[in-house]
Amino acid sequence: NVRANGLSSVDMGRLQTGIRAVEEAYNLQPKVQAAQIYTPDFLPPAADRAV
Repeated sequence: NVRANGLSSVDMGRLQTGIRAVEEAYNLQPKVQAAQIYTPDFLPPAADRAV
């Protein structure tokens, strides 16, 4: 993922899957969306994060 998308890139689907796993394991409420806890808006341009 880092080679393809650069440092600090996050696969939102994968993040959401991880969040759901934790919610289910600990029976947590309310349900959280990945976009509520991560945003790439503050990262430098992708070209500057390339490996």
